[in-house]
This record gives sequence, C-alpha cells and structure tokens, in this order.
Amino acid sequence: MEALMNYLCDELEELDQKVRNDGKLSISDLQYGDAVAHFEKSLLTNEAMKKSDYSYDWENHGNSGARRRDSMRRFEGRRYSRDDAKSHMTHELERLMDNAQSQEERDVLQRAVNQLKNM
Repeated sequence: MEALMNYLCDELEELDQKVRNDGKLSISDLQYGDAVAHFEKSLLTNEAMKKSDYSYDWENHGNSGARRRDSMRRFEGRRYSRDDAKSHMTHELERLMDNAQSQEERDVLQRAVNQLKNM
C-alpha cells in the first residue's frame, strides 16, 4: 500500500512541477490530478478507519433499526466490505489508465491494479 501511496504522491508532485514550470495545466491534467487526489484521499481515509477500528453502533444511537447488525456485528442489508473498497480502487485505477497520457503511465497503473488484485 505504501508503494501505491508513494506513486500517487509522485504523480501529484509532477503536476505541481508542471504548474510551476508552465504556469498552467490542461483539462486532462486537471481531471487526472483530481482523480489521483481523490484516490489518495480514499486510501488515507481507509487506513485511518482501519487503525481506529471504526464502527458506529446504530442500535444504541436512536436509529429506527433500519441497519441492524448480524451475529458477527456486520451490517445487514447493504454491505460494505474490504472487497467493495478494493473493487472501487481497482475501478478508479482502471479509469486513470484509460486517461493516461503515456504508455509508461498505463504500465505503472496496470502494475498497481495487479498489486491491488493480489492483496
């Protein structure tokens, strides 16, 4: 995960350097930067939630019971899981690959997708 975060930070640094050198970014650069920043934020949020063992007890906070937990403390109904997050991140990386400006970017993103799928 650290390698992926380093890659995302490097990409944002490259965009920052481009602004400093050229004084402007293209629309595709802005979209790419937004997607990278969003993906980085998602990873950081996910890590923070894992470290804090985030959970919210809906049953004891005035909820009508619309989201009850099963015997293993998982929410019933709409399920959020690590697989959902992994799927979302994989989709985001594939979207970035589609918008990559060079084969090198596509190769790096493909390696990240493969690494994520093998986790």
